[in-house]
Amino acid sequence: MADQRGFTLIEVLVAVIVTSLLLLTVYGVFTTVDGARQRVEGDAERFHQARVIFDRIGRELHGVYWSASNLQTRFQGGLNQAGLSYLELSTTTATPQSGGGGIVVVRYEMQPDPDHVGTFMLLRSERQLFTEAFGATDTLRMAGGIESFNLRFFARGAWHDNWDAASGGLPALVELTLNEASPAGSVPFISSFAVTAL
Repeated sequence: MADQRGFTLIEVLVAVIVTSLLLLTVYGVFTTVDGARQRVEGDAERFHQARVIFDRIGRELHGVYWSASNLQTRFQGGLNQAGLSYLELSTTTATPQSGGGGIVVVRYEMQPDPDHVGTFMLLRSERQLFTEAFGATDTLRMAGGIESFNLRFFARGAWHDNWDAASGGLPALVELTLNEASPAGSVPFISSFAVTAL
């Protein structure tokens, strides 16, 4: 019989199986790496968002302008009637949002986030101190997808959940706790800021 060269069916099947296993392994590695990349990007976005919020509020707290003799100045915060956190203060840290420099009143408040069911968005309003009220165009969305945003005020040796400078003067510290929604669970950010009045 002549010398026959070639592959048997079993050899071809073994080669196909080995190649398939190798390709599945490579696919699994790429899928895992891509998932890790997406998680890291999401975490980086959440950390950046928290840093921007804390930097902005921290700057405004360091420039607080409050006077017991001037009823237009503000410093109050805690929970509103709906049980959502808010902070309202007069500060020298103005942005172009108010239409000029000088002393402004800034208000942060939580509202339900229509883009992410079950979470909240942080809204920021700014107006000149000597205008009567906030207008509809003054409110900007700072962040969304927030699970909670809590404030505490340290004064007279204790922490308080609500504060109004009209009845207690300025607190020494303001503690912010921000929990952002994440597919892996809540990501908490906590910081305290000294209140320095001008």
